[in-house]
Amino acid sequence: MKLVKNLYKKRVLFLFICLVAIAIGNVLAAYFPLRIDLTADKRYTLHPSTKALLAQLKSKVHVDIYLSGDLPTGFKQLQSNLKALLEEFKAYAPYPITYQLININQETVEKRKKLFKKFAKHGIEPTNLYQQRSGQRTEKIIYPGAIIFYEDKEAGILLLKANKMTSATNMVSQSIENLEYEVVSSLSKLVHNKPIQIGLIQGHEEPSPIQLQGLVQALRGFYEVNQVMLAETANLTHYGALLITKPQQPFSEVEKYLLDQYIMQGGKVLFFLDRLRINMDSLTSGNSFAFPLELNLDDQLFRYGVRINQDLIKDLQSGVYPIVVGKMGNQPQLRFLPWPFFPVLNNFADHVITKNMNALYTQFVSSIDAVNAEGVIQTPLACSSPYSIKAGTPVYVDLESLRRPPDTNLYQQGPIPVAYLLEGKFSSLYKNRLPPDGINNIPFISVSQPTKILVVASGSMVVNAISPKEGHALPWGYDPFLQQNFANQDFVLNTLAYMLEESGIINAKRKTIQLRLLDNLKVQNARLYWQLLNMIMPIFILVLVGITWHLVRKRRYRIKV
Repeated sequence: MKLVKNLYKKRVLFLFICLVAIAIGNVLAAYFPLRIDLTADKRYTLHPSTKALLAQLKSKVHVDIYLSGDLPTGFKQLQSNLKALLEEFKAYAPYPITYQLININQETVEKRKKLFKKFAKHGIEPTNLYQQRSGQRTEKIIYPGAIIFYEDKEAGILLLKANKMTSATNMVSQSIENLEYEVVSSLSKLVHNKPIQIGLIQGHEEPSPIQLQGLVQALRGFYEVNQVMLAETANLTHYGALLITKPQQPFSEVEKYLLDQYIMQGGKVLFFLDRLRINMDSLTSGNSFAFPLELNLDDQLFRYGVRINQDLIKDLQSGVYPIVVGKMGNQPQLRFLPWPFFPVLNNFADHVITKNMNALYTQFVSSIDAVNAEGVIQTPLACSSPYSIKAGTPVYVDLESLRRPPDTNLYQQGPIPVAYLLEGKFSSLYKNRLPPDGINNIPFISVSQPTKILVVASGSMVVNAISPKEGHALPWGYDPFLQQNFANQDFVLNTLAYMLEESGIINAKRKTIQLRLLDNLKVQNARLYWQLLNMIMPIFILVLVGITWHLVRKRRYRIKV
């Protein structure tokens, strides 16, 4: 009896100690929270720059999520990952972060019209969703986007943002990887009140304002944009970056010197240059020649580490161009035929700028060679496809050639680099040289601070198309012939974010998440097997346990004779 009482006391004491330990653990966890991400791909671990931005919040944040309703498995995972991300944000934000799911199909007609206008304003594009159920194929339109609210401002978030030339599964997987960056970059736009200044270089017959409308609007969503006349601006240090957008006239030596010294002081420059000139109006006659375009920048770019060649790339992975193929009555019949002079670039470096990015649309792009430049890291961000070829100057451009199938045996020179990112310390073009006339009282720097330069051998990268009927600007990156949107805007904005953001928010794109989806075909084929297994196996196990237990009891309590 005494032994039983002692055992009882020990058990009660042990239970009491466990309860006290749990209580103390809960108190300590409230004051010293500990979060451990046990997933293999660290999908619930936020980038340090994300945590730093959340710590800067001065008010609550609310997110309306429009990815809702009856969705396929992949989109449901995209939705659940977004909710998990926002829940993770709550742990690091000093103010509340709330969200709600909104199914636009359940809204009134008037409310939907307002939402559609808001989606268009924030660049949230609709997606056609095809589903196969019970042998029937259904189609509906969804808006995979969200709108984030902070103080009295709002910004849109496009959730389905990936390389559209891959499978639907890969698109969803890439979109999940991009979630943290897309949400944080939109939030950063609302939180930071003092945008960085960006300068657009003018004075060299750059494209008209309507042709650069898409570029300017996109930049103004994140930065303060100003036009800069180099010859009239001696001090450029207050600009975070300068953009040189498809100039058609050469730069003077004074302008080159000012640009060089801006880079030497750590300034960032993005060059979007044509190496050959071609008149599209002359193509109405069916053919034209592309001749070298002298911008007086070759020696400067060579010093920094690249050379744009006097050629044009012809790529079998290309856009299209309308050609008259016949007449029906008095009306000409048009067909859109692939034109190798309009390369669609989908061959990217393994870099945070181009990770999970859609293809780029270009016209009349040249090749770039890397040359030796001490202390400079050269990264070919974008290249042509493997099925491309260089056409040397003078290039004969003939629309009639579109009627003939290309000789694929000739298109074997790719991939060919067309965009280079240069990083490091650059040597001045004017090192061991006299400054040009007109330069007075400007301190000379021979070697730059660590900085970055982008060189793209196509000015078309930053130019938006013009509607031939209405005469207004089309969205930047939209090709009216293919009727597709390309990632030209994302490429430029990602590059600027990489160059300018000291917090490194773009590094959140480095996250890699593997989407583990069910194989629907395999599920359908093995459905009966798993149903029978789940029905019979539990019964079999119960019967086996019952028989075993009966035999054990019979053996234990049998009477020995």
